[in-house]
Amino acid sequence: MPQLLLNCQGSLGLHPPTKPVNVSQFGTGDPVQLQYQILAIRSFLRHARARKSRLDEKIASLEATLNDLYSERDALDKEIRNHTAALSPIRRMPNEILSLVFSLVLANDAELHYLVDSAPWTLSAVCARWRSVALSPIFWTKISNWERRFSLEKLAIFLSRSGSSPLRIYFYSDNEELMSEIETTTLELLLQHCERWELLSINGSTEIYSIVESFGPRFSMLRTLEFDVYYTNERPAPYELSVFSHAPKLETVSVNVGCWPYPIILDLPWHQLSRYYASSEWNGLFSLASAVNLVECSLDLGDGLEPAVKDVVVMQFPRLLRLSVSHRGILAYLDTPVLQELYYHDSDRAKSVDDFEFFRALPRTLQTLVFEAYIDTDKDFDLMDIMKALPQMRSFTLSTAFSADSVCAFLASAAKRFPLLENLSLALPENSELHILDILEALDWADDDRRLRTFRFLLDNVPPTSLILPRLKSLKVRGARIEFEPSQWRFYTSTVPRRFRFER
Repeated sequence: MPQLLLNCQGSLGLHPPTKPVNVSQFGTGDPVQLQYQILAIRSFLRHARARKSRLDEKIASLEATLNDLYSERDALDKEIRNHTAALSPIRRMPNEILSLVFSLVLANDAELHYLVDSAPWTLSAVCARWRSVALSPIFWTKISNWERRFSLEKLAIFLSRSGSSPLRIYFYSDNEELMSEIETTTLELLLQHCERWELLSINGSTEIYSIVESFGPRFSMLRTLEFDVYYTNERPAPYELSVFSHAPKLETVSVNVGCWPYPIILDLPWHQLSRYYASSEWNGLFSLASAVNLVECSLDLGDGLEPAVKDVVVMQFPRLLRLSVSHRGILAYLDTPVLQELYYHDSDRAKSVDDFEFFRALPRTLQTLVFEAYIDTDKDFDLMDIMKALPQMRSFTLSTAFSADSVCAFLASAAKRFPLLENLSLALPENSELHILDILEALDWADDDRRLRTFRFLLDNVPPTSLILPRLKSLKVRGARIEFEPSQWRFYTSTVPRRFRFER
């Protein structure tokens, strides 16, 4: 340690330190010795203070040098990070590809609107290059007033940055009668750009329609319309909402699907529609007569009575592939020669299907049937008869529980007799262990190349006994997918796509 200290002193240009005085002997001895001790201490203090001053200067100089070294090192760290990042593949990605990635991020916005701290705001705040890409008008075309921190200032930014691009508008009003001042101002500001609307989703009172109607039919780019309007006896809905009747590009319309107790009728360019989902009245059904190009249709006529029509006029839908209806009587008015999917819902036991003619009348082209209604199981037809009437069936869902013997007999031979069948969803009669074992035995087919491998059963509870679980595992190992749904609602939603549901 002394040698190291001497080396440091030499490198710093310092002389060896003055030897300190032995102050423990101070004050002892005769007066002459005391005077010598005082002189020695004063001499040491003079040299020590001078040396300390030189040490402070050296320390300050070294600290400045060390700070310079730290600064240079931090600057190099930053440059190393920047140069390393420059080698990242995303830096070499063309702006066109980066723009595509951004569009996928925005497309996955589950809430259908942009929050203050989410894309595209966040994307535009990462770096200068990302900002230049994120400020492209295509990322500012989806506008909604649903978010909790919405403001007119943000709306103005969206409209400005969207340029002349088509807009997707999501407008929601909390008030079922009169809109608030900011809601009215927002809608009027959006309507100034209605020529650019490509999608319009409106939810609120009839006052919304009144404001929209005041701007006249100026929806030259509108392709998708989602219209949910609430009304009361004091503020009834107009009989026919006609402001959208001159939208030359309109293809998809959804009317009051989210608020089925409020059926309304729209005057639309029916001949050009390809998709129509609505809660309507019976007289609204017949407005579909000219909608001959429909590919998808969902009709909820509520609990209204079917009109007494002497001569049923059958409407032709030569392109209709997917249909969802809430009333059996609707089918009598529709000719659907190429229909592939039918979703039939009716929770009224009084309107249960008690004759086989319902199934016999369905198009033989049908590949998917979801039957969410009641069947009179005492009548003389069973599951096998239903399937025979629909030989092209690939997916079959039935919420009425037939007897366990009927279900087992059907399952035992369904895969062989109906080789196109792939998915089967049935309600089971009882949840006793005996019936479940019988059903699993009926699924124990020998051919591993059959298409029918997915089974879903509506059942309150499956007893986890030692006999059932091994059988389930064995079937799943061999490729079968078997699910038990305890809830009627979950059974319904797991088999019916959202756009075809009637969520009452």
